[in-house]
Amino acid sequence: MTEKIVKIIQGLLDSGVTSREQFSSVAYGNGMTPLLKEIHSISEFEIFSKMQRLGNRYLRVGREDLVFWLIERSQTVGAQQALQDALNYARATQVEVYDLVLLDTVYIDPREFRFCNGVTIAMLEKIPNQRFSIELNRAAFSGGTPGAEIVSILYVSNSQPVSHPCSTATEGGLWESVRYNPKISDLTDVIHCLTLTRAPDSSLQGTAYGTFCKDDQPFVPPWDGWYLLQPRPRRLGQNLRESELSAADEILRKWRKLDTPLKEKLKVPLSRLGNFCSGISDVDKAIELRICIDALFGSDGERNDLSYRAGIRAANFLNEVDKRATFEAIKSAYRVGSNAAHTGELKKKSDIDELMKAAVVVKNAILKTIDEGPVDWSSVELGLSESPPVEGR
Repeated sequence: MTEKIVKIIQGLLDSGVTSREQFSSVAYGNGMTPLLKEIHSISEFEIFSKMQRLGNRYLRVGREDLVFWLIERSQTVGAQQALQDALNYARATQVEVYDLVLLDTVYIDPREFRFCNGVTIAMLEKIPNQRFSIELNRAAFSGGTPGAEIVSILYVSNSQPVSHPCSTATEGGLWESVRYNPKISDLTDVIHCLTLTRAPDSSLQGTAYGTFCKDDQPFVPPWDGWYLLQPRPRRLGQNLRESELSAADEILRKWRKLDTPLKEKLKVPLSRLGNFCSGISDVDKAIELRICIDALFGSDGERNDLSYRAGIRAANFLNEVDKRATFEAIKSAYRVGSNAAHTGELKKKSDIDELMKAAVVVKNAILKTIDEGPVDWSSVELGLSESPPVEGR
C-alpha cells in the first residue's frame, strides 16, 4: 500500500508537479484521484478529515491538504521519507513544536545563537522549518507580517498533543481542555536581557508571537498565526554582535538563579523599560519611564515625596561617584513623566535628554539587582551601603 503511494507521488514529481499551484491545476488528471484513494485507505490518515490544532489555533483540514504536503515534502526528502514522516505524525500522541517571537529588522552575527534557557535567536534561513522560513519571508516582503522587515526570530522548543477534534466537538468546550501554553516567558526573558546590554535608543523589540512546527510534521499551515505584542517597535535596523549576545546570556544565567518573587517584581520595570526603548512617542516614553521608576525604586504603600525618595534610593543604591547627578536624573525624569501624564506633552525639548539619562540609571539599577539580589530599600535610603563609590557603567 505504501509502495503504491510512493510510486504515485514519484510519478507526479516526474511529470513536473513541484508546487501546490501546479498540483491543483494538473494533478486531478495525473494521479490525484488514485493518490487520494490510497490515502483514504490508510486508517491513520482519517484524522485529516477533521480539525487540526497547532498552538491554540484550529483549522479544518482534508486529505487533499495531506497530499499537497506529501508532494512538497517529497521534493526535499523523497516520497518514501515524506510518507513515513506523515505516518509518524499520525501515530504520535505528542509532537515537538516551537514558540517564536518575530523580531523587527534585527540582524545577528553569527547567524544563530542559543541562550542558556534553550531559546535560540536565528536568521530566517537557520530556523528548523524551511517551508515556514520561505513563507515567512514571502509574507514579510508583501506586508503580511507585523513589522517593517522580519529577518530573524527568537524561538524555543515546546510540545503539544496531536489534536484533531471533530468540528462539532469544539462547540462543547474541548478547546480549553487541551489548551496550549506557549513559552512566552522564556522568550521575553531573552528580550529583557538583550535590552539590558544595549543603549536605550537602540534596543530591539518583538512584534508578535506564535507557534510553528518542524519540517517533518504535516501541519496546514506550518504556523498558528500572529498574536501581537505591545508596544509598537522601532523602524530602524538593529545589528547584534556575538559579544552582545554572550553578554545577554550571562545576564540571563544570573536572572534564572533569582528567587521567583524578585523575578516577578523586576518584570514590571523590565517591561516598562522595554516599552521606553521602543518606537512609541516621547510622551508615552516619559509615562512608561515614570512607571518603571515607581516599580523599581518604590515600595508598597508609599504615597509622599515619591520623586525625591526614588532619587535618593537610586543615588545611594548605585553609589556612583556623582550621586547628585544620579539623584537629579531620576527626580527630573519623574517630573517629566508626571507632566506628560497630566498634560499630554513634554514641556521642553531637553526633556527627552533627561529621560535618556534616567533610563541609563534605571538599567544599571536593574543590572545591580540581578547581580546582588533583593534590596533593603530602608537601608539604602539611609545610606547604609558597604560598597565603595563606583564609576558609572
